[in-house]
Amino acid sequence: MGKKVHKELKKLTPEKKESKIGLYAQLLLTLATIVLALLYLVYKDLLIYLQLMLALDMFVIAYNNQKKYKRTFFTLLYIGTGVVILGIVILNLLGV
Repeated sequence: MGKKVHKELKKLTPEKKESKIGLYAQLLLTLATIVLALLYLVYKDLLIYLQLMLALDMFVIAYNNQKKYKRTFFTLLYIGTGVVILGIVILNLLGV
C-alpha cells in the first residue's frame, strides 16, 4: 500500500512544480511591469518595453488561468488582451 501511495505522489509532483513555476513567472512579470510603469513616468522612451512586458504578462496570466483555475472565458480574455497589446507594439515599431 505504501508503494502505491508513493507512486501516486510522484505522478502529482510535476504538475505542482509546473503550477508554481507559472505563478512565480506571473509574480515576477507583474512586479517588472509595475517597475517599468513607474520608470515610464520619468523616462517616456520605455513605452515599448512596458507594453511588451504587459503583453507577456497577459499571456502568462492566461496560461495560469487555464492550467490552475480552468477558467476558459478569462483565459481567452487575457490572450485577446495580450494579442491587442502586442499588435499595438508592432504598429508602434513600424511607425504606423
